Amino acid sequence: MPNHVHLIAVPETEEGLRKAIGEAHRRYTRSINFQKGWKYENFSLVAGHTWSTLMDLKIIPEGLTEPTVSGVIFMRQPQVRVSQAFESGLALHAALEDPNSDDVFDSSSNQEKNITNIPDLVAGVEYGKKDVGHLRLNGILRDIEVRMPQGGKETNHAWGLALSGHLKLLERDVWRFNGVYGKGLGRYLLGIQSAAGSAIDANDNDFELRDNWGVMTAYEHHWNDSFRSSALAGYARSKPLGWQPGDTFESSIYASANLMWEVLPYLTFGVEYAYGQRENKDDSDLDNHRLSLGLQFC
Repeated sequence: MPNHVHLIAVPETEEGLRKAIGEAHRRYTRSINFQKGWKYENFSLVAGHTWSTLMDLKIIPEGLTEPTVSGVIFMRQPQVRVSQAFESGLALHAALEDPNSDDVFDSSSNQEKNITNIPDLVAGVEYGKKDVGHLRLNGILRDIEVRMPQGGKETNHAWGLALSGHLKLLERDVWRFNGVYGKGLGRYLLGIQSAAGSAIDANDNDFELRDNWGVMTAYEHHWNDSFRSSALAGYARSKPLGWQPGDTFESSIYASANLMWEVLPYLTFGVEYAYGQRENKDDSDLDNHRLSLGLQFC
């Protein structure tokens, strides 16, 4: 048969056959895929506890602490995700993620309100060029089902869109940006309380979604080979419902700037100033200043 090759091999070890044939098979399969246009080598399947598909990891700015900037999607949870990247720079993502609805505010003492069992559906499309930047559009659909204080069940269909990206400027600088809008985003949106996505009014036995939105921009500048800085600002808002009291969370602002000194390839010192503000429905507010010092050794 002209299209077959038969080998008779006796491996000396248990791993010998795999090491000898495996790499040749991989290269041959890849060559045929390219010849036929079957370019699936960048397909991936992820199942487990990891970053949400709604989140864009490429826009998270460098800082001394875990990101707390308002206005970005930031969530890690169980999921099953498939992704396909193409040579053109296009990438597609789709996932079924944790259906947990414990991010619903309840004005009563109802402890067993969260009964959602339909996973959150998340999808995204991304386009990028290595030396230019990237742009990504993500979307989410949530089926939030709750048990009402006065009996019965009620369901709301939450949704959201997130547009994000980064652009490389000058020789090594990077501008990052993000915009999010939706209803019932809750725990996904950094900068609002996790229960600020939807709420149950115990008096009227009513379940409503709140408008959620946020924006963020960040700039990373390299002063030289040893020093670099990141400055950022973010805003997040959850529109209160008419029946909610005056001390209900409404919005937050977060801004920070830092200076990183890379002493050695494996040793970096940093100093960072951060400012945060929370505003409530009745216009009352709280603010906070933070100065951080850090050391990274890796």
